[in-house]
Formats: sequence, structure tokens, C-alpha cells
Amino acid sequence: MRCRECGGPLVLSKYGEWVCASCGLVDDRLLLPPPFEIEPLSDFSASFKIYVSPDGKPIKRNGLGTIILRCKGQFKDRRGNVLSYKRFSRLKHTHKLYSRSAQMKMGSDAMDALRRACAFLRVPANVYERSSYIYLKALKAVKDKGSSYSLAAASLLIASRELKYPLTLREVTSLFSSMGHRVIPRTVSRVMAEILNKLNIKHFLRDPEDYLPKIVNKLKQLKFVKRRIEDLDLNDEKYFLLLMQKAYYVSKLLNSRVKVGKNPYLLAVSIVYVADKLVSKELNCKPILSQKLLALHLNSTEYTIRQHFKIIRNCLKKADERTLL
Repeated sequence: MRCRECGGPLVLSKYGEWVCASCGLVDDRLLLPPPFEIEPLSDFSASFKIYVSPDGKPIKRNGLGTIILRCKGQFKDRRGNVLSYKRFSRLKHTHKLYSRSAQMKMGSDAMDALRRACAFLRVPANVYERSSYIYLKALKAVKDKGSSYSLAAASLLIASRELKYPLTLREVTSLFSSMGHRVIPRTVSRVMAEILNKLNIKHFLRDPEDYLPKIVNKLKQLKFVKRRIEDLDLNDEKYFLLLMQKAYYVSKLLNSRVKVGKNPYLLAVSIVYVADKLVSKELNCKPILSQKLLALHLNSTEYTIRQHFKIIRNCLKKADERTLL
């Protein structure tokens, strides 16, 4: 089989597509069998490994309902055994007591708020599962150090740092505040320290490189930046690709002594500002990003960018004397 554009050979990718080995054009699709098999379960038995949400309940929690008819074999437990009418009534009564408990209700509401926050921030599933697990453990270990919503916000930040997903303290606290919960950054920072100490979780230091893709993606959405790129007759994809490459290059040159004691997100914003100057020098054009633009749209300040710029410029001069900003 040959490509209809360049005539190169077609290879089958792992996604079930015929792709040209020369130009990379997708020629056709091929339906592949599923990589897993579902083992059928009998009507009277269920597997002990039932995957549910991290809080131990299904993702969509509904009530047990109202009993209208006493049908034999209608109610079954999690193992598939038939549950009698009296035992089901006792289960329903226990479920009501659980839902009426103020402490349980507060923890459940904070869990729902954590789920909504993860959905709004579009975090990966592993970050949500890890944050939920940390929250349920912290709810018993450090319940007196802060509200349940502060525990949920702190758990989300800890999980994001463990799995290197770019989330900032201000971003998480402002989101919980917009949902109507009283979450203060200072309280969340204190609760985070307590959770790390009580649960014996390793403290992961954040790196500015973790925030570079997020910052560049935000710049791609700004119409003003796209307009300036078009005015300079540049290709936006090429510009942002060079910007990302230069940003990683600058970040690699900074040693740990420069990064320590600084907010990694704000330092990443300054790195992008320096990378834009390097890109403009390579393309022989004017810089596109300004300190005012970055401070306005990326929650930084012009003073912080200027101070970081001086430090980064000195590091670049020591690494490569030909690089002058």
C-alpha cells in the first residue's frame, strides 16, 4: 500500500490508522479488536474487585429508593447474595443516619466540592484520585487544623505537586472561593504542612519547567499576542515552538541556588519573558511580549519580572558570553 500524496509506504500505527512513513499523512482507519476482555459475571455472584470512586461510593450517588413491592430476590448485596426485606429496611435506616450526620455531611460536601474543582480545572484522573485519597486520610488525621474545604484544597495541591501537574495556590483557593467556600491561602499552606507531616508524605519541590507549557498555552489564547505575531509576518506555530524551546533552554541554565526561595510560577513567567527576547533576536524582529502584558494576564507583577530578568541575564552571560539581552 502506498500513500496517495507522496507515494511512500503505509504503516499501521498503534491507534489503528494507516500512516505514511514519509510524510505522516493518515490514509485510512482500521478497526482493531479491543486490547482487553470483559469477564462475564453470573447473576448470583459478583467480583470482589469493584472499582468505584475514591470515596468508596459510586460517582453518581443516589438514594436507596422507596420499597413498593416485596418481591423475592429483588434486593441483593454487593456480593450478589439475596437480601431480605427486613435487612434492606435496616440498611435504608442506617443510610439515613449516615446522611443526617453533620460531620459526615460536611466531609461529603467537601468531597463534592473537590470533585467539582477537579472537573473545572480539567485535571487528569490520577490527580483527582490521589487528591481524594489524601483528603480522606487527612480528614481523620488533621481534622482540627482547618475546615474540610481547606483540607480538600490542600489535598489537591499536594497531589498536583506529586504528579507534576501545574496548579498554583492562588488558582485553587480562588476557585474554591468562587464556589462559595471560605478558603484562605494562608490557611491552606498551613494545612498542607500538617498533612505532609501527619501522613508522612514526601515534600516535592516545584520546578519552573512544570509551568512553562501552561503559560505558553495561555499566551496562545490571547488575541493581542496573535495580532502582534501577524503584524510581524511571523508564523504563530513556529513562534510558540521556538518560545517553548528557548524557555526550556533558559530553565536548564538556572541552577538550584537561583531557583530556591522563589515562587516557581512567577519565575516561569520571567523565563518566558527572557525566552521571547531570545526568539526575537533569532528571528531578527521586535519582542512580542512585554512586562506589562505578562503581569496583566499571568497574575504576576512588573517589578517581579524585572528582578528575575536581572538574575536570569547574569546566568545567561556566565553560560554563554555571546548571549546578550
